[in-house]
Amino acid sequence: MTERTPRSSILTRIFAATTRMGEIVFARSDARADRHGWEVTRFRSGLRRSYRDPRFALLRDCPQCGGNGRNPRGGDCARCLGAGRVLHDPRRRDAG
Repeated sequence: MTERTPRSSILTRIFAATTRMGEIVFARSDARADRHGWEVTRFRSGLRRSYRDPRFALLRDCPQCGGNGRNPRGGDCARCLGAGRVLHDPRRRDAG
């Protein structure tokens, strides 16, 4: 005689198995992200990952050139050196 398992139990086991598989597959990448202090977001039962360096949240458009990296004469912006982005220091009021 076969014992029947409720559908929700089967789905729970499938979810747990895919989560474990994701942990195994992404172990090296997750460890690297952890060493660098990156944020790891897990999707689809852990089978998909997104890695993000939280320092990107500190980047802002350069207030001097409006984010285009150029000065009025067409050269590189002196403040952002042509990148169009500057690091925002939340401790400074005048930080761009």
